[in-house]
Amino acid sequence: MERREFMRRLGLCAAVLPLRTLPAFAAEPGVAPAAVAALNADELRLLAAVAEGIIPTTDTPGAVAAQVPEFLALLYSEWMLEDERAQFRQQLQFIDDSAQKRYHAVFAACNVEQQSTLLEHWDADRMGAQPLGQARYFTRLRSLVLVGYYTSEIGQSTELKVQYGGGANHPGGPIFGAVPVHI
Repeated sequence: MERREFMRRLGLCAAVLPLRTLPAFAAEPGVAPAAVAALNADELRLLAAVAEGIIPTTDTPGAVAAQVPEFLALLYSEWMLEDERAQFRQQLQFIDDSAQKRYHAVFAACNVEQQSTLLEHWDADRMGAQPLGQARYFTRLRSLVLVGYYTSEIGQSTELKVQYGGGANHPGGPIFGAVPVHI
């Protein structure tokens, strides 16, 4: 990966995930932050199905292999503010309600074709001129899945083929290596 491409992708990540002060840093020294309820097993299965639908396993590992559902659960419990957690759960409920209404099953229990149909529908709504309601929530969930995947070990090494220290065998490389001294 070239330096410009790396910086472009880093900029995209920064645009998707605004900086937040973690609750642990805001707490007084020696005082543990309040415990946050974790996502339940059904919500984790739903996240796994959605993440795998967005980044399926092909000739490279998919979102589940890259542990994206676990990443999202960590964001939920450690990073999101209370109103964001409520919106996140509301989005998960919307996904299951939509699947129930259309296919009479929760999203995780639908077959791959049914899941793809729903994801494509929400993605088309997201691309509309003015994404409203649930489409904007899907946009955020989709963005978090992409960030989770492409910042994972699998996403970095298998999909993006990032090589840290690459170019060490070339004059002037790697970028962050020691500056050569010419006498």
